[in-house]
Amino acid sequence: MDELARCGLRHLVLSPGSRSAPLVIAAHHHPAIHITVALDERSAAHIALGMTLKDGEPVAVVSTSGTAAINHGPALAEAHFAGHPLISITADRGPDTRHRGHGQTAHQPGLFAPHVAASLDLDETSSDEASLRAAVRGVWRYLEAPDRQPIHINVPFDEPLYDTVEVPDAQHAVRENSPATGPDELPEDWMDFLSCHAPRVLLLAGADADFMRAPNRAELLEALGTRVAVWADRLSGLPTDWADEGWLVPDWPADLVPDVVITTGLPPMSKHLRRALGDAQPVHLHIGPRAKDIWGRGVSAWPVATAVGLSALVEALPAFNAFAEDWQVALDRRLHAAVAPKPWTDHAVFAALAELLTRRPPASIHFANSTAARLLQKVDWPTTSRLHANRGVAGIDGCTSTAVGDALRHPEQEVVLITGDTAWLYDLNGLHVQPFPSNLRVVVIDNAGGQIFRWLPGPTSVGLTEPYFAAPPTAALEATADLHRLHFAGRATTEAEWIEMSRAWLEHSGPSLLIADLTSRP
Repeated sequence: MDELARCGLRHLVLSPGSRSAPLVIAAHHHPAIHITVALDERSAAHIALGMTLKDGEPVAVVSTSGTAAINHGPALAEAHFAGHPLISITADRGPDTRHRGHGQTAHQPGLFAPHVAASLDLDETSSDEASLRAAVRGVWRYLEAPDRQPIHINVPFDEPLYDTVEVPDAQHAVRENSPATGPDELPEDWMDFLSCHAPRVLLLAGADADFMRAPNRAELLEALGTRVAVWADRLSGLPTDWADEGWLVPDWPADLVPDVVITTGLPPMSKHLRRALGDAQPVHLHIGPRAKDIWGRGVSAWPVATAVGLSALVEALPAFNAFAEDWQVALDRRLHAAVAPKPWTDHAVFAALAELLTRRPPASIHFANSTAARLLQKVDWPTTSRLHANRGVAGIDGCTSTAVGDALRHPEQEVVLITGDTAWLYDLNGLHVQPFPSNLRVVVIDNAGGQIFRWLPGPTSVGLTEPYFAAPPTAALEATADLHRLHFAGRATTEAEWIEMSRAWLEHSGPSLLIADLTSRP
């Protein structure tokens, strides 16, 4: 714990347990470490993940042994694909007592190997303090690398677990961490593709676009706007127009098919778009790490994270490109022809929410996956708010917990979570946390569960949409407010009720819950 603090650890989330007692006691007595307690290990790991989002500072999550440790898995998978510096620390039984019939015992060494950059199994009985410290310093570097990968530290303990020893010479000095950097030179093969007279280049920006970390990103984006066509996910952070893939897919106009596609961040949600790009077979270049892990083979990756490197990309492209202009003209036509949302539908609620939040923009707006992550694309959100959804694996695990972690890490900033009824109930344990975030506001869209399965043709074609795919909630959503110390702002069943209740929800000073009831819509 002391060595992690020396490396830069400041925040730790732990779940109650006995085998982890030595870790808990050490963290409690360390002056540099701030502790959050979360009941459920799966939620705890996502809370820690949420704490890493804004500034990329590593955060640790601690569990006891056995199935408790295994519950860190979903958050580590998300951290792996999305690039979050999460540290899973799992307590374990001593090597001599493993797999001898004791409870809470599992195969923990290397448990998360496919989804972490490094796995340590630290045995205090066979290692001295110097080697333990060196091992921790050795894996910390993965958290600071440009791709900011998670790590797993498994720590076996023999009993007794609660004894303490005074360590008067504990090293509490803090090491200054250098910012993550990447290569500044543009790869030679990229120059071959981009330096021709008029390259037809499409910049496809997905969630968590890597170059958005550059300090001069505004200037870079403005320069890129005249050089390449841009199709950006709302979650990318790019201030650009968005239109659904229907304007190009499946009949992609020949004059708008790119020769080169530059991707950054995570892949787009649209299967149709990915399929269309596959059919077009453009040269695929990727800015950022984990290209093969995300896109497969055949991708030229540039793991750049610096403003200097991004400037090299801008300079390699002609200052004006007719393809970029034609693309924008076609996009403007699509946006002009877009149909306004019908009253009191999911889309209408999202549009009204975006307009409401624009009046008083929160620091962060979190969206649950499935329906919410898709509907957020259709409207304009406050430009000063950071938009986030867990798109690394894109599961509904931890959607609430991630927002809770973000709110706890930045208690002075307002955080809004927009979620569906299913995702809300699925991760309610994320609210069993101490301290409780007083700056969290929640909107739950009650659309009778699993709305996305009503959009997909498959469940309908087999006649089994309900109850197997779209499963209506069996719990009263209102009751979750009382259970979790949230002010209940009401259940809006009409547009008029929504206007009144949403304003009161926004003005309330503490954590609050508002439900948009779409179950009786026409």
